[in-house]
Amino acid sequence: MGFGVRKLGTRNGLDGKQKIFSIGCAKSGSFTPRGKNIFQLRPSTKTDCKARNNIVVRNDFDFQISSVILQHNHPLSPSNSRHIRSHKVLDPSAQRRLQLNDEAGITLAKSLQSIVVEAEGYDNLKFDERTCQNFISEAMRSRCLNFHYTFDLDEDSRMRNVFWADARCRASYDYFSDVMTFDTTYLTNRYDMPFAPFVGVNHHGQSILLGCGLLSSEDVASFTWLFKA
Repeated sequence: MGFGVRKLGTRNGLDGKQKIFSIGCAKSGSFTPRGKNIFQLRPSTKTDCKARNNIVVRNDFDFQISSVILQHNHPLSPSNSRHIRSHKVLDPSAQRRLQLNDEAGITLAKSLQSIVVEAEGYDNLKFDERTCQNFISEAMRSRCLNFHYTFDLDEDSRMRNVFWADARCRASYDYFSDVMTFDTTYLTNRYDMPFAPFVGVNHHGQSILLGCGLLSSEDVASFTWLFKA
């Protein structure tokens, strides 16, 4: 119908469990300015709209709508529903595509355009570009927070060996660590340090990266350090 929704309030019973809650228009309530300078107050979209549903909770699986108010005191805009915060839903399929494309270095604009083409137009999407940007930003923060690395130094404090695993590698290891391959003959960099990937297999039979290492040499001490890391 062209309006946002939000949870307005709850009431608990004597047992501490929720007994009543209301879901209503996002423009309900009134705005109380907190700033002291009346010339720099933030604009508000609230209009004290009374449209809402009041719900009584009978038990965990039984709800009863006790009252319904459908009248709004502001214009509705059905054509702009997908831009309303409560209506922006980034489905799991779109999340997966955006995340994989981001990790592959594909720009957000190209990823979004492919989703738009598949949906046959922007108007058929339940989200916008800002929703995608927020999702990618959150995914990047999550990867950084769960990024693990450790390195080995020689007696002159020069880097000798290094191991790292990002959040995706660590999550994959939790699920698919039953079988792993380890091979240092894959490639070397310009410093002639062997690259040592730990590779597993997921439930689709696809190879997945579980962790990586760079070694100064292929001797017992380096391998021992790497496997402990």
